Amino acid sequence: MKSITSIIAVLLCTATAFGAPPSHKKTVASRVPERRYIHSARKPEVRGYLVFLSNRPKKTRKRGPTKTGNHIPVSLGMTLFKEMPEGPPMRVAPNQIFHTGDNVRFQLEPGMDGYLYIFHAENDEKQKMLFPDIRLNGGNNEVFAHSLVEIPSAKEEDPAHRWFHFIGNSATENFYFIVTRKPLPSVPSGKELKDYLEHYGGQVWVPSQALWKQLRAWADRQEIQETERNFGLKETLQEQQAKTKRDIVLGSDAPSPTNLKIAVSRKTGMVVIHAPLNHQ
Repeated sequence: MKSITSIIAVLLCTATAFGAPPSHKKTVASRVPERRYIHSARKPEVRGYLVFLSNRPKKTRKRGPTKTGNHIPVSLGMTLFKEMPEGPPMRVAPNQIFHTGDNVRFQLEPGMDGYLYIFHAENDEKQKMLFPDIRLNGGNNEVFAHSLVEIPSAKEEDPAHRWFHFIGNSATENFYFIVTRKPLPSVPSGKELKDYLEHYGGQVWVPSQALWKQLRAWADRQEIQETERNFGLKETLQEQQAKTKRDIVLGSDAPSPTNLKIAVSRKTGMVVIHAPLNHQ
């Protein structure tokens, strides 16, 4: 789809593969019930969200000096917002059909301190890394527990760059969101990414086919996955405040992410959320 690809190009202007994922004889995903009620102030009653939200503070506030340790499993929350004719953007299901004229953006919430990577491929072709981006904090991709990351940012100076726009031909826009406990040794960030792009004269970093194959294998791995059926809930003031500054931590009184993926084992060093957006 020309839509998202074209706006990504604007955003981006502004190795060895992962280790093979360990096998698991049993999967927890099939035993975890799906949340079926709209978000409320009460705590969720299923395992995944209880674990994910357990280290959120009671209220949205500035992040403290402490860091999350290895006792916190690797986890990532993802929410997709759609631009509305009036008022704040609204939560929508990623698996719905999108049409020309729709505009969307992602909100990401890591459950622990770590590192964020975002990749994109249209119809699983022309793979590229969207984040880290040397325009943003010099390519630093460190993230913090329950501090929100928004892509594209609503703070972009040009309003046209604040959304992914669906235009052009039908396509499946594949987004891969990766959160890790430690930096990926095979993926450049910071000064290394800057030097790479300057040396090769490019604007984007392209993963090798071997790395891409491993990334997809990690995305398909059976982890705990849950869905909060809060589609239709509009972006809240708490979320807007939490995205204004990097040192703001979302509180437990704020809405839960729509989609959650959490590692089965605390020894797992990453989780990957694959979000295919279908444009017809």
